[in-house]
Amino acid sequence: MKWVTYSPLLLGLCWPVASLAQDENGLPEMSVVKALEAPERPSFSECAAYFFLAARGHPAPLYDGFYSAGEFSLNAAVLLHGAQPANHAMEEASAKMMTEIKQDWQNIAVLVRNHAPSCEALLRDAEFVAPH
Repeated sequence: MKWVTYSPLLLGLCWPVASLAQDENGLPEMSVVKALEAPERPSFSECAAYFFLAARGHPAPLYDGFYSAGEFSLNAAVLLHGAQPANHAMEEASAKMMTEIKQDWQNIAVLVRNHAPSCEALLRDAEFVAPH
């Protein structure tokens, strides 16, 4: 089995962080979400695809952190764009990412390298609180 080296940021998704601007459902305040999606950054839908795929491609101890990050990202995308457009964008991003790894989970490091830094930054800026 091939082992993946994890960045400190990637592992940080599994640790709780402080949050300043979340609503009662644990989602970022709409004003925070609107300010975060920008052309030079990945969208919340793209990051949802990354985190859900990463959850499936990493060992079980990391699953909850990645999956929660995916849920958070998708919920933020739904707040911004509506359920159908957010889900459609996530499905398209997921298909592209599966092509990136050539449909082979042993290539998950490719997704980590290409998507983890920008998606982790997006969630950090959205004040995502990982489960503990």
